[in-house]
Amino acid sequence: MVAAITPISGDGADSAPNWSVTFGTGDADAVAVTAVELGGAVVVPPTNAPYSRLTVLRDLQGATFSATQFVRENKDVGRGAA
Repeated sequence: MVAAITPISGDGADSAPNWSVTFGTGDADAVAVTAVELGGAVVVPPTNAPYSRLTVLRDLQGATFSATQFVRENKDVGRGAA
């Protein structure tokens, strides 16, 4: 994926439109550990999402970004039972 548009949900109506950066990784959990070891912070701990496992991190200058691992087995994460 190169880019995506995610609509702001009704419960985020006060949120301003924004950009975010996502880096692909082979191991989201290891990236979170390494970020902390290097002085960064974990904003959102590694969590499962559709087709992925991701973490949101903050660098030493305060910029946030996500590190996302492709996980085919997570294809149905977040979907309710049909």
